[in-house]
Amino acid sequence: GDGSKTSITVDFGDGNAFTYSNVSSIEDGIKHIYKNVGIYRVSAMAENSLGSEMVLLFLHITCKPRRGRA
Repeated sequence: GDGSKTSITVDFGDGNAFTYSNVSSIEDGIKHIYKNVGIYRVSAMAENSLGSEMVLLFLHITCKPRRGRA
């Protein structure tokens, strides 16, 4: 569909969910940092005038992110 008219809601499975209304403006993609090790149920739903579609995946985070950059 037309990216500028498609809304995407991403639920990262860790209590954070965000809705993006103007998909064509997301140049670098959607990024998220998990604070804890675990298995997360991540879902994304796209909706526009033609309908909706949902995808689901389980993401296994095996280490915490580093606090600083070298």
